[in-house]
Amino acid sequence: MLDSIKGFLKAEKLEVKHNYQIFEIKKRDLDFLGLRFFRKKNILRKRNMLKASRKAIKISKSEAVSFKDASGIISYYG
Repeated sequence: MLDSIKGFLKAEKLEVKHNYQIFEIKKRDLDFLGLRFFRKKNILRKRNMLKASRKAIKISKSEAVSFKDASGIISYYG
């Protein structure tokens, strides 16, 4: 596969970075866009879950919930 990619890049007058890295999901997770991708599952990052939990607690304690607060929680579910 790498030879095929190098061939394509050479035709475009580009080259593969000399210290490229291949991420093997079998051995470790991939942390990307707020999620941790494992081979058989995907989970939310711990800090993002904490932020969502804190925001939900803050909203539940307040008497008047604004649309801005509610949309913040909904974005975490998205």
